[in-house]
Amino acid sequence: METAELRRSVLFETLVLLASPAAIEAAHAVNLALWQEEIATRNDGATPVEGDLIALMNRYHEQTRVDLGVPRSAGRG
Repeated sequence: METAELRRSVLFETLVLLASPAAIEAAHAVNLALWQEEIATRNDGATPVEGDLIALMNRYHEQTRVDLGVPRSAGRG
């Protein structure tokens, strides 16, 4: 888990350098949900993650498509 967290951290910093504020905000929301999930996984009595990680990921993906200029309908079907 430590290796995965280190990789995620490095990749997030790269995203901060290149992405729009809206994409960064969406990615940050995903990170928060993942950190909560990690804490819950490591601590048996921890509070379960609130919110919908899939919805947060979808929001991030949509914002990233906007940044990249990819049409909304691309990749769907």
